[in-house]
Amino acid sequence: KITGITEKEEFLSPEEYEEFVKKEME
Repeated sequence: KITGITEKEEFLSPEEYEEFVKKEME
């Protein structure tokens, strides 16, 4: 599980969030 994900969702746009998730998954 990624910690702080909901925290980041609050200030990330959908596009930025997608990029963030991709980086975290690698």
